[in-house]
Amino acid sequence: MASDDPGKRLEKLRYSQNFLRERRLVEQIVKLARIMPGDTVLEIGPGHGIITHALRDAVGATGSVIAIELDAKLAARLRGVFGQVSYVKIIEADFLSVGLAWLPATYAAFANVPFAITSAVLDKLFQPNHWPYRAHLILERAAMESVLPGSSSGPTLKSLAIAPWYDIAPVYAFERSDFAPRPAVDTALYAFERRDPPLVDVQRYDAYRDFLAAVSKDRVGEGIWKRVLSAREIDRLADDAGLVVGRGIKAQGAESMAAAFRAFDADKGRAASVRGAADALRAEQARREQINERGGHRRKTRPNR
Repeated sequence: MASDDPGKRLEKLRYSQNFLRERRLVEQIVKLARIMPGDTVLEIGPGHGIITHALRDAVGATGSVIAIELDAKLAARLRGVFGQVSYVKIIEADFLSVGLAWLPATYAAFANVPFAITSAVLDKLFQPNHWPYRAHLILERAAMESVLPGSSSGPTLKSLAIAPWYDIAPVYAFERSDFAPRPAVDTALYAFERRDPPLVDVQRYDAYRDFLAAVSKDRVGEGIWKRVLSAREIDRLADDAGLVVGRGIKAQGAESMAAAFRAFDADKGRAASVRGAADALRAEQARREQINERGGHRRKTRPNR
């Protein structure tokens, strides 16, 4: 979780932002995102506006671009560039603190996400009261590999929290030289497409997150399934849904985790055993981040050569 202080967050972001350099490349990836005339697009952290230009051209006068920028100087510069464009709205605000429920249900999201707040952005964006119909996000490849089907490293808690409602796939791999300053890690554009139907009913979103957080505590997985499911349910899920018995979440897929939750959730009396687990995990992660911040951890970059 990111710090609640926007000033501290802004200072941290200035060390973790890498901006795309070439307008032609930006136009290419916006086309890959299938942004169409008339679309409403939320841009998170427009920075110098190179992506905003391409989004403006893609949606046209019948569409809308809402760009949320935390940095006051960058926001003022963007207003100077786009102030006469009625369908581009520049909002100077902290994205992590802005309400999004007013956006249309079919809005799309696009962002070059700073590594320092990747986890917080994903948590904020993919919530059912304001989640996008689809999103295209530039993210670190190493962190996202585990999200993808067939990953050798297995899924992460973050990916399994999103997967019941979104298909996730890489659509473009960047060169490090595409950015200034040059990042020390590889990045790619990832597409998040809403599943229809979802693997888990949206009304059970909070219950699923609690279940997932509770199960994730047993990293090896030797005993967790026996604590949350009956022996008969475990056998059925192993045969029908591919649940890997005796292994933790990194050995499971989105389908098997969703099926395990549905079996667990069918007995409403069991819900109390995991209720509040997601909040407890977030609090623990926040404490860890505070420790990391005190240690001065920053996103590493290399000079643009």
